[in-house]
Amino acid sequence: MNNLKSLFRKPGFHSFLFCLCFVLFSWPILTIADRKQNITIFIYLFLIWGIIIFLLFLIAWSHHLRNVDEDENQKEE
Repeated sequence: MNNLKSLFRKPGFHSFLFCLCFVLFSWPILTIADRKQNITIFIYLFLIWGIIIFLLFLIAWSHHLRNVDEDENQKEE
C-alpha cells in the first residue's frame, strides 16, 4: 500500500498519466473506436474518462494522506 501511495505522489507518474490521457483521447485512437458503432465511442470515452477521474482521486487521496502524516508528526514533536 505504501508503494502505491508513493507512486501516486511522484511527478513522473503525473507526467505519464498526462501522456497516456493524451494518447487515449487522440484522433487515431478515436477513429478506431468510431468505425464500429456510435455506442462504442460513447462507451470508450465514458470508461476512459471514469478511469482517469478515479486515478486523479487516488493522487489527491495520497497527497492528503501525506499531509495528515506530516501533521501527526508535528504534533508528536
